[in-house]
Amino acid sequence: MKSRYQVSIGVLILLTASFLRLWMYGEVPPGLQHDETFNAEDAIGLVDEGNFRIFYESNQGREGAFIWLLGLSYLMFGINSLMIKFPAFVCGLFTVALTYRFGSQNFSRLVGFVASAMTAVSFWAIFTSRVGLRAVMLPVIVLLVLIGMSRILGAQRAPNRRRSVVLTGLALGFAFYTYTASLALIPAYCLFVATIAVSNRSLIRRIWLDLVLVAVIATALALPMAYVVLHQQSLRRAEGIAQPLRLAIDGNPEQLLDNAKLLIGMPAFVGDPLWRYNVAGRPLFLLPIGLLVYIGLAAALVRARQSPLIVFLIGLLLFGLVPSLVTIRAPSFLRTIAILPSVMLFVGIAVWQLCMLNKRRPYLGWSLGILSVAVTGIADYHAYFVEWTTSSRTEIPFHHFGEQERLPYRIYRNDLRILAQYLRDINEEIVFVSVPNQELDPIVYKYANGPSSEDLHVVWFDGLFNIALSPQPTHLFVSPLSPINSKHAHWLTEQFGTKHMGRIMREDGHLAFEIYQLGNRSGYLGEALSSASAHPVYIKSEAGSQLMSLPLQFGDLLRLHGIELPRQTVYGENDGINNQLYFEALRPTGASIQIFMHLVDQAGSVVAQRDYLGVPPEHWHPGLFFMQDHFVPFLDRIEAGEFTLKLGIYDWRSGRRIPVVNGANQPIADSLHVAEIEIRDRP
Repeated sequence: MKSRYQVSIGVLILLTASFLRLWMYGEVPPGLQHDETFNAEDAIGLVDEGNFRIFYESNQGREGAFIWLLGLSYLMFGINSLMIKFPAFVCGLFTVALTYRFGSQNFSRLVGFVASAMTAVSFWAIFTSRVGLRAVMLPVIVLLVLIGMSRILGAQRAPNRRRSVVLTGLALGFAFYTYTASLALIPAYCLFVATIAVSNRSLIRRIWLDLVLVAVIATALALPMAYVVLHQQSLRRAEGIAQPLRLAIDGNPEQLLDNAKLLIGMPAFVGDPLWRYNVAGRPLFLLPIGLLVYIGLAAALVRARQSPLIVFLIGLLLFGLVPSLVTIRAPSFLRTIAILPSVMLFVGIAVWQLCMLNKRRPYLGWSLGILSVAVTGIADYHAYFVEWTTSSRTEIPFHHFGEQERLPYRIYRNDLRILAQYLRDINEEIVFVSVPNQELDPIVYKYANGPSSEDLHVVWFDGLFNIALSPQPTHLFVSPLSPINSKHAHWLTEQFGTKHMGRIMREDGHLAFEIYQLGNRSGYLGEALSSASAHPVYIKSEAGSQLMSLPLQFGDLLRLHGIELPRQTVYGENDGINNQLYFEALRPTGASIQIFMHLVDQAGSVVAQRDYLGVPPEHWHPGLFFMQDHFVPFLDRIEAGEFTLKLGIYDWRSGRRIPVVNGANQPIADSLHVAEIEIRDRP
């Protein structure tokens, strides 16, 4: 009867967890984000091309285990959002189930119920279970290690113990292939072993060999990842955000101390400041529930000498906070994901200890546990499915380059799903789309809905610095996240023959895209190209300078039609070189093309530059024209003098320049001299 009762509770908790992870699927989060599609692209490469790696270098580097799971999901579901979300859903349910198992077997059924139910209904665990990010795997592995260690401590028969040793060692070693925060397991395990050695010598004599074997197996499995970390700079993701640690090393620990204060208050007083992962600033739990975490931790400290596993939980909590302690934007819920099992179990331990204070009325503990879960479930349901989801109604400025806070709809791009649905209903061969990230947004678009039509060609570009044009009538879709800038706004007027065709709205009533039809009235595009082609350009060689007429062609990829350069005399400080470039794409290419503009001094040294291409080459097609605002900023002060502005195109992967060719398609130069620039001192 007791076993049936436990199974019934476990099933009820899992059903609740499943509901909260499937409810409003596809709407919350409102779409996919770029980090999810990076993982998915590597998973497809793993399956289709055999690109198996333990560490994937792109997107600042990522451990491989979650990508391997995504590969299995790709085989099951193909290319779509379900492929990306399903592994996280499975890991989320395993976290709930394993929390129940560990808490029930090592403490009490009450602890198992409260800890797993809190995991099922809390914002933190729900969120990580609904996005395809690798951090969701770590709590599963942490719990497997904890369960394995509990079996080693309690096993008597040698065969069972040896099997537990092997499996625990494998789980501990595999953890380092999941998420960078898994490094917290190393000091937590060492603290666990040291505590046993000091406080329970009879136990250490019985299991010391088991503990050594676990460490040996884990080390052997983790060695390949350790090699990557030490020799391939795989921690550069962490290095880029570790400002508090660097300042502390330099003798300025203020940020580190501030982070420590924030992390201490994370359960009940402060929360992750990023809307990307949280209702900004919201702590893990409401105040009364959050206080249970501190009570549970205090109770665990009191019982630590009686149970080495409690020491392991405390060690995971302490060392699991370090990734957020030493990095910016604390407290980070994602970087502290290793502490999720400990936090939930401490809530359960607190309720259990309060129950033990009145042994005559054990139902009071269950009542408190059920109340805590119910309050958390109601509050966190509203926080996640209502407050966080509708936070786009609060207007917070969006800055294309900066680190200003971004709301969920700016990160989780459901506007691209809505666009694809719209494109299915129009009869067009080609459309232009302005988006804030012309390289990654098309990938999100692909996974959200797949291609809207096999016959439809979508040209993606960044409207803040570019505009795509065509001599033929073409639909243009402009995202409010990437509006057409003022220098290109005249192309959207009746002078060019452009018509405003309406708007596409999101489900929350906010704008997804403005719709235009480019018309090119009376050959206006041709006139603009002809006017811009009058700017003189030169090819310089040892024989001297040769004046060239535009247009000029770079290989078989691009044709430069014109240049607008309003100022050739500029200041050497807080200034730059304004210019507009007119290009015609000749064919799509998989090459990694960039357009460079270099300002060089009399000795040929580059003193300022900008490498940029606003229309990805894989989306080019014959007849596509685009105008690019290629402003070259002066990041440092430049001394007064005479300088030369050069323009060229290169493949950034190989470093090879695309040559300027003549009418016979023969290379004649690797760059163009665009103008002589005079730099003056600012008055």
